Amino acid sequence: MKKIAIVFLCMWLPALVIAKPRFSINAGMNRSWIRNAHVETAGYWGPAFGIGLERNKQVGLMWGVDLMVVTKKTRFLNFTRPSSPYTSHPDVMVLDTKHNDTFLELPLKIGYSIPLYSTKLYASIFAGCNLAYPIRGDSDGTWYFIFLSPEEAETYKFDYYFHHEEKPAPSGSTNCFAGLSIRYKKIAIEISYVYANNKTRFAESIGMVHELDSMYFLLRYNLN
Repeated sequence: MKKIAIVFLCMWLPALVIAKPRFSINAGMNRSWIRNAHVETAGYWGPAFGIGLERNKQVGLMWGVDLMVVTKKTRFLNFTRPSSPYTSHPDVMVLDTKHNDTFLELPLKIGYSIPLYSTKLYASIFAGCNLAYPIRGDSDGTWYFIFLSPEEAETYKFDYYFHHEEKPAPSGSTNCFAGLSIRYKKIAIEISYVYANNKTRFAESIGMVHELDSMYFLLRYNLN
């Protein structure tokens, strides 16, 4: 999927530049959440901002590309892991962790625009793919221990275990998205849903790897 998105980008950018696109400044919020988690999780609001190039007429085909910096805030509640990877009979470590992960994202979109009230007010529906590359990750939390007997430790089922991979799984992801924007003159309000096609790593030492979906609310202002 990631190779397809890169090829798509190489084909898309020349056409976008030739079409004399609008340059925009984008700012807003995103709400992220963990999909398919086997432990309790929560998602919170985080900032999103960047720049964009977009070819968008009042009626007809529209397309564009953005470069965004997005902070996604999530939480894992009361999950368990072994207290140590170096013993065959570990105790239980119960954790509650908050994660602030910042990504550099490259959304590529195509859609269609229709007028709503006049030629100055129109709506666009769109879909596309989004390359997300991690640039910073912060986490903190609280924990406590449950002490086990050797017999209990042999049969206890932890939520996560220490992994022994030589190379950690990639933290970035390739996503699909769809959305709607309402534009009046140079200002547009946009909402989109981003569906993760592969998994994001939330911890280096244990197998905490899940899909990270998001909802975006953006305000766009065109400079030309």
